[in-house]
Amino acid sequence: MKKLIYIYIPLFFLSIQSCKNKNGTTEPHILEEPINATNLTLLWETPLTENNSLVGSGIPILINDKIAYAKWSISPNITQEFVYLDKNTGDEISRWGKEDGGNTFGLSYSNGEDHFFGSGNTTYHINPETGETLYKYIELSSGSGENKVFGIENYVFHPVTTSVLHKMMAYDIETLESKVILSKSDSNGYNANIKWGSPCISEEGDVWLYIINGFFIGTNPSSSKLEIYCYNVTDDDLVWEHKFDTIFPAATSSEPGQISINNMIFNAGPYLFALDRLTGEKKWEIKFNWNMPGNALLVDDEKLYVLDGDGGMYRFLVIDAETGDIIGEQTGVKGQTSSMVRYKESIYYASSSDGQLYSMDRHTGKLNYKTQAPFKAEDADRFFLDVLAIDEATGRLYAFDFVSALCFQIED
Repeated sequence: MKKLIYIYIPLFFLSIQSCKNKNGTTEPHILEEPINATNLTLLWETPLTENNSLVGSGIPILINDKIAYAKWSISPNITQEFVYLDKNTGDEISRWGKEDGGNTFGLSYSNGEDHFFGSGNTTYHINPETGETLYKYIELSSGSGENKVFGIENYVFHPVTTSVLHKMMAYDIETLESKVILSKSDSNGYNANIKWGSPCISEEGDVWLYIINGFFIGTNPSSSKLEIYCYNVTDDDLVWEHKFDTIFPAATSSEPGQISINNMIFNAGPYLFALDRLTGEKKWEIKFNWNMPGNALLVDDEKLYVLDGDGGMYRFLVIDAETGDIIGEQTGVKGQTSSMVRYKESIYYASSSDGQLYSMDRHTGKLNYKTQAPFKAEDADRFFLDVLAIDEATGRLYAFDFVSALCFQIED
């Protein structure tokens, strides 16, 4: 099954309470003393601005032999652009920015060669070698769209909006053909809100897309309905739909759904849900006492990794993706992150709460270490932004510290 590659802009804050699993919890690992020893070696560091004015970056994305950063700076002028670097040396290859100087943040996709990004009513097809726009898919003559796209193989998906309709568009990047996968209108006082799509390859080799549509009551996202659709893009056919009866007390979903071997897992307000990915049947749910916008989820074939907040501190949870049982737990860590990555037996994330990089055991949830960037006492005030990427083939971890792109080798 293919994994979705994306860029995501962090800037969310959480209401922090406690969480309880339906079957109870394991004995947590309690963090008493800071652990600073790491297995990371800094390979290269590349400043992305000349005057250290950089204040933000999206999640880095690997594109063949390149690493792309979505960055913005405010001095001397506001600039938003993608910077493409050689992933082995950190040397700059090219840059790309919108003609109008507009937003380059959100989720983007690469098919391994080219780069795709959605903004407003347009999806951009970019050549990262030259920084040129190869093609524009313009969905609407008027209206807007989400600053995010989702992709797999030769398909790119982009949610767009008119004054009355919310659509999920699909583009074939080989034929340049497009089609509407799902279209929803406001209904009975509820405003449609198609934002997230999670693609995968079915057992038959077809492209499937799981779509999350949340209906807000009026303009108030604190009361929401939720619908999940599974669509066979290859055969142009709806596989299943699941409509929840629950009125959720918060925005329906803040992250794209994650796909395990058997389930499609997503968050909705204070809940985590798992649906059977073949039938849409609900498998399990966990109810939190707080809402989850802004915190990334990570799912591999068998486990789900999530941060749960309590009193300003967090606990890192390892959850069985099939049953919803909590099987590992570490208390006393800092949370709020826009991306988690896995390499071998560890999970890595950078926390916007304290600017440190965390390494967690993927089986027990125990903290391996945490550290600041880039491990030098004279640079102790430098800290990580909560965006990471991993090259699983080489064990190289790509991060960002508000000034420079950083590449680390994870030593076994």
